[in-house]
Amino acid sequence: MDKNNSKIMVKLILISFTLILSGCSNLHSYKNENTNNVVMYMEKNSDSSVKGRADIFMIDRKNCRQTYKGSSWFTKKPEHIGLKNNKSYVIDFQFLVSSWLRGDSSIAERRMLKIKPGFKYEAKLFYEEQLYELKLYEINKKNNKKKKIYLEYDTSCDKI
Repeated sequence: MDKNNSKIMVKLILISFTLILSGCSNLHSYKNENTNNVVMYMEKNSDSSVKGRADIFMIDRKNCRQTYKGSSWFTKKPEHIGLKNNKSYVIDFQFLVSSWLRGDSSIAERRMLKIKPGFKYEAKLFYEEQLYELKLYEINKKNNKKKKIYLEYDTSCDKI
């Protein structure tokens, strides 16, 4: 095999390996189940290499299970999704940082969200110089009153 053929072969192997790895991911895009009632975005992001991802799980209280519904990726541009009313969700908000000096890293914050009719929800992810914060709000559609949602824990299903 000559030198050019070797280079082509190495490139084909690398491309095949990359395709195989990307196909192994279980993540898929979230498909809306309602009109848009949740908006997510990054704020105060001084580092353009930071992205956000929300991994969305619906909770089945009857069987105490969570079912992966999909993921939604976002940056400073708001991402709107629709979650079913009268359902509970666990959302893993991920901060994904990519840097050629520090490598890739991620940190997650898990929140439970009970979707109520007549309300919309807002998730603001803050990242500034390796400091992370998530602020989650419930907004009444009638009067636009905003209430901060703190960490909720559901004791009805200890498996979740």
